[in-house]
Amino acid sequence: MSAFVAALLFAAACTESPPVPTQPAAGPSLAAELSGGGPTVYATGLTSPRNLKFGPDGLLYVSEGGIGGDMNPTGLDADGRPCLPVDNMFTVPGPYGSGYTGKVSRVWPDGHVETIASHLPSSHDGTNYVLGVTDVAFVPGEHDDSHVDGEAWDEKPFLVRGQALYALVEGGGCSRGLPRSPAGVIRINRDGSFRYVADISAWIRTHPNAVPQPPGPSGDEEPDGVPHMMITVGRQLYVVETNHNFLLEVNPRTGAIRALADFSALFGGDVNPIVIEHRGSDFYVGDFGTSGGAARLWKAGTVSGRPGPFSVVDATFNPIVGLAFGGTGNALVALETFAIDNPFAPNTSRAVRRSADGSHTMIAGGLNFAIGLTRGPDGALYASTTAYGLENDPNVPDVHLAVGIGRIVRFTP
Repeated sequence: MSAFVAALLFAAACTESPPVPTQPAAGPSLAAELSGGGPTVYATGLTSPRNLKFGPDGLLYVSEGGIGGDMNPTGLDADGRPCLPVDNMFTVPGPYGSGYTGKVSRVWPDGHVETIASHLPSSHDGTNYVLGVTDVAFVPGEHDDSHVDGEAWDEKPFLVRGQALYALVEGGGCSRGLPRSPAGVIRINRDGSFRYVADISAWIRTHPNAVPQPPGPSGDEEPDGVPHMMITVGRQLYVVETNHNFLLEVNPRTGAIRALADFSALFGGDVNPIVIEHRGSDFYVGDFGTSGGAARLWKAGTVSGRPGPFSVVDATFNPIVGLAFGGTGNALVALETFAIDNPFAPNTSRAVRRSADGSHTMIAGGLNFAIGLTRGPDGALYASTTAYGLENDPNVPDVHLAVGIGRIVRFTP
């Protein structure tokens, strides 16, 4: 699991790749001056906002993690069978508290936030960090999909210009007290309800990674997984699972899951992949760094329509939580949630542009506990902020204090 997720929760396999550094380089060197326009508030009133994307209608869709709930793990799965006990930093100092407080929302150009779906799975850990709905994606639909999922395609899905809306649940499963709502991919319906299309918890439990993390109070192995982000390429979903170091391909029509990369095998340890982006024929994965070290940018070309072997192209970032392309030369922009030497300090998140020569230039700074990043149809970048902490306290003492404090900010790359 990433240092990001581990710290927040605590206060496939492609196995061939060119050699990667065993230790990342020391922290990044950033240009002192800012470029582009400063961030402005685009929307407010969100609760634990996570990843976000613009839909086919040109409007912004945001996943809201929620605040968890009062349901605790019972030690039994949905069929009443014992599930693996959880004894790790996720349950320190207290157990998971789960419920259905997650949302998917849509933001109109005037900043008005409209709820598309509510009562979605959500969980908070022992320190009240929330894992709930963590991303959204649109997938083109076809009428022949009804033969796969047993429903008429146009009967229930929330469709936007022929594309169906999906969401990624990061904090579900037996270990969190939601045995009937696993970590996985859900399809949002027109009436705001949802149905599961892929059970990532079940897949994780039957597909161990190459270098498992230790159990126990100081370990971070989470039996139900921590799928954090997904993107659509063609009609497939690509999901980054942070805790077990997987890149997964999910077929939203059949629910089939396939591991395309096991980053623990590539690195020989815990890599903490957390975000993914796609451009042209290349896939990019950003990680959170390991043991307080600098974060890495991984890249892979496309082989037979899927990501090929990944290798590190830059190991000089602060912890990465977002990737997008935009601005001068359509360069890669990374969202860093804090500086390595000042972890979990408020108002220290920033966006940096990576130039062709590998140098980094800050284009937006002073963001507060940012997580998600996306590019809008206007060419601007949008980030979710105050996503996991308060203005002066990164570890929310009462999860209810997170209600409505999340924001979306806009800045030019």
